[in-house]
Amino acid sequence: MATDSKVGHLYPTTWAQQAQLAADGKMDELKELQDKLNASKEV
Repeated sequence: MATDSKVGHLYPTTWAQQAQLAADGKMDELKELQDKLNASKEV
């Protein structure tokens, strides 16, 4: 499965962490994590 550099936050190993942040209402932290994941996938 190919990964797109624009959707690093969709990487499955972080889904549980992202879901927990969302469930806890920690949307700022979720966005920060997604931005970090997306930046690490850029080529």
